Amino acid sequence: MKHALVTGASGFLGSNLVRKLNKRNVEVTVFRRSSSSLDNLAGCEYHDFVGSLDAPGDLEKAADSCDAIFHLAAIGTYTFRDRRIRELVNVDAVRSLVTTLERRPGIRLVHCSSVAAVGVSDKPDLILDEKSAFNAGSIHYNDTKWRGEKIVLEAARRGMDAVVVNPGMIIGAHGLKEVQRSLVRKIAQGAMRMYPPGGNCFSFVEDVADGMISAFALGRKGERYILGGHNLAYSDYFGRIAGLFGVKPPGIRLLPFALPFLGGIADLFFGKLGWDAGKLAALFGFYTSAKAERELGYRISSMDTIIESLRPLGDEHLERL
Repeated sequence: MKHALVTGASGFLGSNLVRKLNKRNVEVTVFRRSSSSLDNLAGCEYHDFVGSLDAPGDLEKAADSCDAIFHLAAIGTYTFRDRRIRELVNVDAVRSLVTTLERRPGIRLVHCSSVAAVGVSDKPDLILDEKSAFNAGSIHYNDTKWRGEKIVLEAARRGMDAVVVNPGMIIGAHGLKEVQRSLVRKIAQGAMRMYPPGGNCFSFVEDVADGMISAFALGRKGERYILGGHNLAYSDYFGRIAGLFGVKPPGIRLLPFALPFLGGIADLFFGKLGWDAGKLAALFGFYTSAKAERELGYRISSMDTIIESLRPLGDEHLERL
């Protein structure tokens, strides 16, 4: 890989990926909207290309001289008001990108999907893998990610050079999304009293960025790879963060049936969370990364290392108290 185009580069995972590419002396072009903040890319080296994913001409110009495209641009919210833009970015823009690349041989696409496209479970002892039957079509975000990666995999069957990666819930300090930053700050303050009953697969952003680069180098065309981490109940995850800052962990378990209603209310009045987010908080997204470990050499950092990476987020809040 000599020159990579990265969409979604100004986001959490994208900015960490650009840093990894810089360290490997890969030339990077960042494809972004004019409204995108560049704060997460401070200190990075890249060519800046402002364009639109639904404009094939923009993508063709940006991809000129590239031998790799890392497609990370996505809408990761669950709110009702974002339903249309989720369709546009998570599905329609992927179709536009694939159409462009099918006319441009010689470029390998690494499409960043999500474990959301693998499925969910109502019990913690069911560990999902790349062959699990998708069962989360009623959750709009999950459905759009599944349909987006399906477009890529179908193009790969037609001959396009593409591989899909499915990260878990990504955590880490640099560029973490505000909703997750707020959660860490609240726990660090000892102000978090409640926890949801479900669980998730927590992936370290450093591991996922390395995994994406390995997917480019070693991934088999037309295959998907779960880039997961540690499967933990939210009570365990919150408790580990509380332990990092020496505070009392949340002790009140929220009732599963109440979570969708709480998410819906937050969506209606504050434009946050959403009914689907509430549903997911009561479910389990537990996955295995055995395939990526075996074929890509994917490595999962210890949970202690991952939790320790969150310390600056809590410390910066505590310093202001």
